[in-house]
Amino acid sequence: MYTFDGIDELRDTKQELAEIERHDIYAHNADHDEWADLPYRDSLWTADSTPVGDVSANTDHYHVFQPADIIDYEAQALEQYTDTVRPKGHIRESGDGRKLTVYTDLDGLEVEPFDGDVYELGKRTTHAHTGMHGLHHDIGAVRMVCTNGMVAFDSEKQFSQTHSKPLDYALFEHAYDSIVSGVDEVEDRIQAAADQEFVNRDEALLVLTDLGIDTYLPDDPLDTLRDALEEELDTYQEQPSLYDTYNAATRALTHADRMDADTRDRGLERAARLLDHDGDVPDAATVGQQAVEQRVDQYTTDNEIEPYWDNEEETLHDLIAAHNG
Repeated sequence: MYTFDGIDELRDTKQELAEIERHDIYAHNADHDEWADLPYRDSLWTADSTPVGDVSANTDHYHVFQPADIIDYEAQALEQYTDTVRPKGHIRESGDGRKLTVYTDLDGLEVEPFDGDVYELGKRTTHAHTGMHGLHHDIGAVRMVCTNGMVAFDSEKQFSQTHSKPLDYALFEHAYDSIVSGVDEVEDRIQAAADQEFVNRDEALLVLTDLGIDTYLPDDPLDTLRDALEEELDTYQEQPSLYDTYNAATRALTHADRMDADTRDRGLERAARLLDHDGDVPDAATVGQQAVEQRVDQYTTDNEIEPYWDNEEETLHDLIAAHNG
């Protein structure tokens, strides 16, 4: 992992990143000890001879994106905003050179949907030659009060491309432009999520488990989520909002020990569904009811189900009554 503070340091990381090379692929017939070239596939290697994967040999069908070129485009797209923001963040490259992730916070570009609750906006760029194909730009933010992880929370502001075309600089520009011009939209989305409330704390917890947030947490996931939720709520607040529940999820994921970065990213992406449903803020009543019904179905189909807490069945009855009412 390489950190940077400013465009110059961002560019300096290029010399540390892998260079990807194309080479031939040969097939081996063990019975006859014969080798033959496979003309329709190429192998990808790093310059220090680490295998990356295999791709189409047709250079018009598969374009190799060099990590250094991605960093160059990041820096170039950021240069037009240096009068107002300072980019800082870190770059993570897998040991085999297959995957590159760039986290960029824009110091100076903040939103404050509520007094004292400040977010610093930024972007996560992910690229891989195998597994997660192509290159993706996700708009996100870091909550400064507890440094929860950067997440994407607007599906309409995601920019992606595959390797079927050359690396597209325009997507880098569009992504950063959408961040700089979208400050008001971020505030509006967070404020709208704060106006959507669940029936009670238990329902919010069921929503988090229905999303599968607990499956990403290595130790005592239910206790971890409940503790995170309580940290986000006022002492006598009985009805968590979508915003509270989202922050509980990101708090639990960001502060969990023994969690690798890729797992944390997947969990944060899942949590972002609490702020985005087809480009809009979800309806808390619908999300809560679906989570309750899903949990009831689990009880119906599994006679050996383990309750999440004592008297959970009674809680489910109360929640069903609240929604029917």
